[in-house]
Amino acid sequence: MNIVDLSSWKLWLEEPGGESEKDWFTDPAHGDDPEPEDRWMFKPTRPERSPDEASAEYAASIIADLISVPSADVRLAVLNGQAGCISRNVIRTRGHSFSEGSAFLSGHVENFDPKDRKARGHSAENIVSV
Repeated sequence: MNIVDLSSWKLWLEEPGGESEKDWFTDPAHGDDPEPEDRWMFKPTRPERSPDEASAEYAASIIADLISVPSADVRLAVLNGQAGCISRNVIRTRGHSFSEGSAFLSGHVENFDPKDRKARGHSAENIVSV
């Protein structure tokens, strides 16, 4: 199993959204202005979750590819001794953008806070209602 060492990768952007801390990186082989598809989000394994969290995301990506289900391209990775995974940017061309599902929940769930790291209000029932 190949684990990507991010020690030589460049920090491109700190990701402000989502439930957990994560950052965007680029492989230095792609220069200072990489295409969107050359940007990868590093998601460290969270201490309060299973130590297999990254492996599960990686396995899901492989299985989805094998059965032709669209999914993120995920690889196992390590950054400064912290295990996790990287997920390739789903935006493939410049000029396109991405909106998180939580932006839509805000309009349907009373007092929903998309920046809440505990994801209160983020449930299957609320997602279906959107």
